[in-house]
Amino acid sequence: MDELIRWALFGVEPDHNRLQYSHHAFRKSTEWEYEKEWRVVDMCQYSRKSELFVDHRFVAQQLQKVIFGCRADGAIVRVLIELARKINPKVELLQAQKNVGEYSLDFKIL
Repeated sequence: MDELIRWALFGVEPDHNRLQYSHHAFRKSTEWEYEKEWRVVDMCQYSRKSELFVDHRFVAQQLQKVIFGCRADGAIVRVLIELARKINPKVELLQAQKNVGEYSLDFKIL
């Protein structure tokens, strides 16, 4: 959003890659509104741009739920379950499953 503000106020040409990312990161179809999800979007500039991810510190109790996608690889899911339970043994773990005949998902407790 700061890209658009700088462009509107100061005529600074926006970074189109950041705008494209923002478009997808901050928008959600109204069909999924019921999920009430929180998204962590990090638009910070890092000195080591070659890294694919950045670790964010958090309190263990903040990890309350992990939802695995419909096509998540079983071996990876098992590893992530183990890691999540080490962080917070009370974490809720769910696997998304396509709901046959509807445009929705069901969630199986793991």
